[in-house]
Amino acid sequence: MDITQSLSRIIKTYQNYFGTLFVSTLIACAFSFLSCGFFAGPFLGGLLLYNLRLWQGREGNLAAATKEVFGHFDLAFPCLLLFLFTGLLWSVASLIGHIPFLGSLFVFLFHPLLFFFFCLALLFIIDKGYTLIPALTGASRIFLTNAPNIALYGLITGLLGLSGALFLILPIILTIPLTFLAASLAYYELSATASALPRIDRHSMLIVSICITVLILAGLIFKYSGR
Repeated sequence: MDITQSLSRIIKTYQNYFGTLFVSTLIACAFSFLSCGFFAGPFLGGLLLYNLRLWQGREGNLAAATKEVFGHFDLAFPCLLLFLFTGLLWSVASLIGHIPFLGSLFVFLFHPLLFFFFCLALLFIIDKGYTLIPALTGASRIFLTNAPNIALYGLITGLLGLSGALFLILPIILTIPLTFLAASLAYYELSATASALPRIDRHSMLIVSICITVLILAGLIFKYSGR
């Protein structure tokens, strides 16, 4: 993906459909909060699917957005599994964040990417009816299509979407649609052409597992040592 061109398309689409995107995002986030997260997947997934329809050239209006937001409760269970899985990864990353400097940098980079990845996997569930593992596989395939480029794209748009959190609740409703639009655009352009996942040998898996374990243990030590 051309990052500059994609960002330009995202901002232009947000401007053209600002009212609809703002209200539908507010509705989806509010009902996700009221459901204590149990139905966040269907609500946010419906919002993402509405965004996908915009990229597909369909007419965008509040009625269509509301229909999508409230139209996918039949997929609540796989969405809940994805929500819990993402929450687990978020918690683990937060533990690593207790490591001085390195941990803060890791969290700064990882959390926006994780949110972007969550949006991609959620789209596979809502759009194609996938269960958890195929949805995670599909999102991973998109990431690995051109890993450095997609990671930078996801990081930039994830930071843009979460930037409103720095200014409390209302501004994040203004910024988070950017990440939803970015994820749906990546899904629209790459989901059908993403290559198969490469095989990872056991030796590499072992090294990665050891590194993650060491980081988690270090985070726990710094957390409970009071430093």
